[in-house]
Amino acid sequence: ARQVQTARERLGKSQPKRTRIPAPRLNPPHAAKTLQSRMISSDRLLGTWFIAVSAIWGEKIRGSLFQPKLKIALGSEIGQYSLQELQTPAHDTSSGIIRQVSARYFHVHVSNLSLFPAAQDVEVQLLSLETRGPDGQRQPYWSGILPLQWQYGLYQKGRNVGRSTEALADLFFVNEDGMLRLLPVLTPFNLGATMQGEQHFWLTVVARGQNGTSKPLRLRVDWNGKWERGDAEMSRHLRITSEDA
Repeated sequence: ARQVQTARERLGKSQPKRTRIPAPRLNPPHAAKTLQSRMISSDRLLGTWFIAVSAIWGEKIRGSLFQPKLKIALGSEIGQYSLQELQTPAHDTSSGIIRQVSARYFHVHVSNLSLFPAAQDVEVQLLSLETRGPDGQRQPYWSGILPLQWQYGLYQKGRNVGRSTEALADLFFVNEDGMLRLLPVLTPFNLGATMQGEQHFWLTVVARGQNGTSKPLRLRVDWNGKWERGDAEMSRHLRITSEDA
């Protein structure tokens, strides 16, 4: 009976309050915004990293995958007939008179075998001149780097060469006076660019741009010093052939 009474007395007394910890609650909209913000930060970090890598390596990758492929070749074995206007030399009694002379120009052709990109600021450069020795073999006469003239003088310096570009550079001419002359932009005194009569020599040329260079081309020239206007007739007097450089 006392135990029952004690229990009832306890039920009648106020019990001490206990601290209640609320259950963790997560607001779904706020959680979605937090997750989205984290994803955006990750994307921005990845984008910044990609931009930095592209800036550092992009140019090198493009340069290794996309390069111009320059090729230089003989334009025509018979050359191109033309008329020159020459002034009579000063030692001649009729000095100062302009007269027309038949001539034949020989060219080298520069092409770009790559679809992309274009070769920038291309020059055709004369690298060496070799003459025929007594034994018939090549003998060094001159070496260096001399830019050649582009046909008709349309480009004073380098020019861009794309896949469809037709680029011809003047190599030399011969005329009915029995003259042969090389055609660099500037002629040094030790080159011997002007020749007279029968000649046998080799020229080595290359096409070189800012972003590409062709293989060197060696050309052998044999001329007996004679002139005829016709293509077939002139081909018997002057022969120009390509050789491995």
